[in-house]
Amino acid sequence: MWLLRKDVIGHDGMLRRAAAPIRVRVDVPNLVSGNYRVTAWDTARGTQRGSFETSGGELSLALETVPFAGDLALAVRRV
Repeated sequence: MWLLRKDVIGHDGMLRRAAAPIRVRVDVPNLVSGNYRVTAWDTARGTQRGSFETSGGELSLALETVPFAGDLALAVRRV
């Protein structure tokens, strides 16, 4: 999934990457119960920001992101 902050878009339409980083909680619906590996990617640099495992249940997965300033890509895979 791709998370994009709308509160840090400059007048030129570009993300202000110098903004203070935030963490957000994301609820991913329609996933079966089980363990998942979440990998975060910095889209500007094309580098991995971190990876962790978490458990989901009741057809959803709740997770908290790593801090990010403008946008963040997350790959979620069942393990």
